[in-house]
Amino acid sequence: MVTPTAAYKGALYIGSTEIKGVTNVKLTDKDNTVDITALDDTARIKFPTIQDWSLSFDLVAVDRTDSGQLALFNAKAYQTKSTFKLTLDASGTHHYSGDGYVESIDISASADDVIKASVSVVPAGSLTYT
Repeated sequence: MVTPTAAYKGALYIGSTEIKGVTNVKLTDKDNTVDITALDDTARIKFPTIQDWSLSFDLVAVDRTDSGQLALFNAKAYQTKSTFKLTLDASGTHHYSGDGYVESIDISASADDVIKASVSVVPAGSLTYT
């Protein structure tokens, strides 16, 4: 039997600053593969090459007074490479970490809601797990 970890115990950081109001985090860690299928093969054969990762998440409310959100918006505005860390437990013992660039921040505003954002981060180096 597996022991689940409640997601509320995790956190997302830019540098050493926690980004508050984060939800719907999706971290993808994969290897790019190349097709090495030869003419005489009877099935497709792929071979893993380099690591590729991506990070996306939503902000439940845009709050530029939050130091983490401000760092996020500044990283996008100035195209700054930043270290992103996703902790998976309250102690921060287990986490993913990697350098990346904020590729996009999509703002959504509706008359009957608060201003929200969706963020996409692309890699600028390897992703590690500790």
